[in-house]
Amino acid sequence: MSAISRIARRGVVILFICGSATQSQTAPTWRITLGPETRLDIGGIHNAPNGHISYQHEKDSLTLWVDGRLKSGGVQGTYRLRSRDWSVASLTAAQPESVFAATHVKDACTVDSAWFRNYAAINAIIPAQQPRQLVAFVDGEFHPDTTGTPLHASIGVATSTDGKSWNNRRVVIQGANTVAANFDCNHVNGLMKTRTDNVGSAGPSAVIRTDGNGSEKYVYVYYLDRILADKTVTPPLTASGNIYVARSRYSDAGTSKNWQFWTTSGWSRPGTEVLAKPVVTAPAGEPEAAQPQVTYNTVLKRWLMVFHGRSDLYATSSADGLAWDAPQTINAATANNRAPAFPTLVDTSSSDQLTTGASGLLFYSREVDDGKTTKRGGELKSYPGYVRTFTISTGAGTVRKPPCGTPMQCCTANGGTWSGGHCK
Repeated sequence: MSAISRIARRGVVILFICGSATQSQTAPTWRITLGPETRLDIGGIHNAPNGHISYQHEKDSLTLWVDGRLKSGGVQGTYRLRSRDWSVASLTAAQPESVFAATHVKDACTVDSAWFRNYAAINAIIPAQQPRQLVAFVDGEFHPDTTGTPLHASIGVATSTDGKSWNNRRVVIQGANTVAANFDCNHVNGLMKTRTDNVGSAGPSAVIRTDGNGSEKYVYVYYLDRILADKTVTPPLTASGNIYVARSRYSDAGTSKNWQFWTTSGWSRPGTEVLAKPVVTAPAGEPEAAQPQVTYNTVLKRWLMVFHGRSDLYATSSADGLAWDAPQTINAATANNRAPAFPTLVDTSSSDQLTTGASGLLFYSREVDDGKTTKRGGELKSYPGYVRTFTISTGAGTVRKPPCGTPMQCCTANGGTWSGGHCK
């Protein structure tokens, strides 16, 4: 049996959950505590992580997919790396291999591949229901003036049997502005007047779950939708940046068909994208809630989401994936530095990023100025990577110790049993 097949057999989080139509704002009874910050350039990749980190752990070997750019001038996109373990030394020494990037052509926004014309990076990888297959959810961008800003973002899907070559690239989520404009991309691009007029859906995170009576598995994709004000459509749109969710039957997750969107009246009918309702709104004082990463947390026995604002990272939890606690800051920001972004929580004893426990590692990056300017007079920026430990505490106190050493060592130290390449 191949590695991909074994991953597909065990990578599914199965829970029996019923939907809720209201958003909770109750105060959480838990918190996340962070350890000291350590600089980490995974595989020497520049601007990394520039999205969520996906990984698969198989037979004591670790495969990661990380978004960024090679310092030697490589294109911005997704790189696959193999590491011995989660130590800073091993991750730094890992050799990156480019596996996904934009087309970098000048096609019009109306062509099928325009959604990832100028930028493309994988933000979430899950095992497909079909044997020997993986499904990736991709953050793609179209830049109307080809300068990088403003950007028109969309979320697409791609499939692979080896984690390297990705096919069947299709757009699945485009956001409220495009939906309201009846999918007229030229109309949406016309709304983008300044460098900060970014628009569209971005930063997807995917989980696999079983809803209702357990007869149907779904993939839930959480994402940011940056909405620009548009009074010319019905209903008129106001500017916002909140987190939304769409779902597809697990069997259809690798296609662009039969997606549903959470709306004011519940799930939409499978098919064409409709105007959605946010499940998490930006905290007070934050212009947007961005780059959500969702896992099932075995300590909270709830879904756990982390995301970034402009000032810090935030966390929230949910019993059903629809009604979420009031977001709490997790104090990842440090004095005199830019705020952290692109968070990923990793349980080093888990076989993939679908599940977290009481402790693990938090990866993120932070924008810094390089002290140089671009040809157009703007600041040249980079996004160094960082890592620190996290521990989840409940009303009963800390449940497990922070991670230590290799995944196998960490598993045993925290009372688990190492078997078949993962912790039980």
